[in-house]
Amino acid sequence: MKTLICMIVLGIIVMILHPSVNAQTSPVMEYDNKVIIPGDYGDDTICLNGWVPPQTGNLIGSSVPGACKGTEISAMALAAISAKTSADKLEQIRLLLEQLNSNLIKALPENKKSSAEKDRLTNDALRELIVERFDALPPEALANRQFKEALNKLEQDLLEAVKKRTGVSQ
Repeated sequence: MKTLICMIVLGIIVMILHPSVNAQTSPVMEYDNKVIIPGDYGDDTICLNGWVPPQTGNLIGSSVPGACKGTEISAMALAAISAKTSADKLEQIRLLLEQLNSNLIKALPENKKSSAEKDRLTNDALRELIVERFDALPPEALANRQFKEALNKLEQDLLEAVKKRTGVSQ
């Protein structure tokens, strides 16, 4: 009798704790045009295409559960595939960024040289323009000695400012 009671108690415990007996089935969910079919122990299945929704018949208790007539994959497998795909894409992005960085590092000295050359050419053009404009002043404007000295001082100041602009000495 004692053995029978122990067996009954053990049977009740197994029925209470066993997931298939105690499991509450979750409804089918749809996400991103894919159907998630809940499974025991959290091992959901994803129906990628071809989901046939459940149909209820006219008779009491007669219903046809939904079914996947297309591609099915476990949620864990889909997560693993997605993680692998993401890792591959991130690696491609990293390689592209490395290549861009390398190209920028290579181009930087050339850009500095080019910029310095442009500054030098601009300074040369400014110096030539200043000298040309001052040389083109009519002689009657330079008749006054003080005015001529002021213009010469202005010319020298402008040329000095151009020289200091990039630290080029000439």
